[in-house]
Amino acid sequence: NDALARQDLEQAQTDAASAIADRDAALDQLRSIGVDSAGIANIRDNRNAVVPQGVIRAPLPGTVVERLITPGQLIQAGQTPCFTVAGLATMWVMGNVFEQELPDVAVGDPADVAPGAGTRTYRGNVDYIGALVDPDTRATAVRIVTANPDHGLKKDMYVSVTVHSRRARSGLLVPVSAVLRDDQNLPFVFVAKADSSFERRQVGLGNRVGARFEVTSGLNAGDEIISEGGLFLQFAESQ
Repeated sequence: NDALARQDLEQAQTDAASAIADRDAALDQLRSIGVDSAGIANIRDNRNAVVPQGVIRAPLPGTVVERLITPGQLIQAGQTPCFTVAGLATMWVMGNVFEQELPDVAVGDPADVAPGAGTRTYRGNVDYIGALVDPDTRATAVRIVTANPDHGLKKDMYVSVTVHSRRARSGLLVPVSAVLRDDQNLPFVFVAKADSSFERRQVGLGNRVGARFEVTSGLNAGDEIISEGGLFLQFAESQ
C-alpha cells in the first residue's frame, strides 16, 4: 500500500532472503555433524540440545602427539590446525658431527641411538648429512632413521648417537690414560728413552675410539709410552 519506499522494500526482501540462506546453511552444517531433527527443534526453541559427536579422520595412521585446539574454539575448514599426528614406528634422530669427524661419516653408515635414561639401544642408519656447519658449535647436523618398536624414543628427547664409520682408516692409537695435559692444557705423553728415562712429547689428538685416542702427530709407530701412572711422573717433575 506504498507504506514505505520501494527501495526500502526491496532491501528488506534481499535481507530476508539472505537470512533464510544463512539459516539453511546453518541447518545443513548441523545435520552434517549428526544433529537430528529433534535436536534442531530444541535449538530453534532455545532449549538444551544433546551435543553431537563428530569424527575427524587423519590423513595417515599414527598417534596424536599434540592437540592445538580447545573446546568452544571456532574452527575454519582448511585453516585451523587441530592436531599433530605422527607415525611413531620409525623416528628421525638428529645428531651433531664435529668438523674433524665429518669426513668419516657417510649416508648409510650404521648408528646406535641411546636415550639418556635406560639401557636400550636403538639401531639405525645415517639418512642425511647437512650442508652447513653451525658457526657456534662447529658441528653439522646429521639425520638418523631408526625403528622405534616400543615407542621409547620421544619428541625432543636428548639421546647419545654413535656413528660407526664404514670408511677404513689407519693411524696410531694410545690409551686415554696415557694422555696428560700441561699448564696450557695441551696434550702430551711420556715417551721412554734409550737410557731408561722419559721425556714429555706433545701430541696431536684426533678422534676418540672407545678407551683410546687417535694420535695425529708427535708419535711414531714403535714408540714406548707410559700408559698408567703418568700423573706421578708429572708431579715428580714439578717438584
